[in-house]
Amino acid sequence: MRSLDDVMAALPHERREKIHMQAQETLLQLDLAQLRKKAGLSQSELAQKMGISQSAISQIENTQNLNLATLARYVQILGGKLNISIE
Repeated sequence: MRSLDDVMAALPHERREKIHMQAQETLLQLDLAQLRKKAGLSQSELAQKMGISQSAISQIENTQNLNLATLARYVQILGGKLNISIE
């Protein structure tokens, strides 16, 4: 049985990059909803604090193309600070 690392290594570079980006997007989506829930807020409550609609919060939590300013505001309202690192 082949490991995931073996399967990934056999893929073309572009395909590996696409898989990695999709995984990162999924993690970001999960983390935003979890972060909000950990803060004890519903989507509606967070929307009210941000001055936007509940459906906008849903879009933020489920988008694949999130604006950094929106993400920073989302995190700030939840009491956090957005840090970006490039390696």
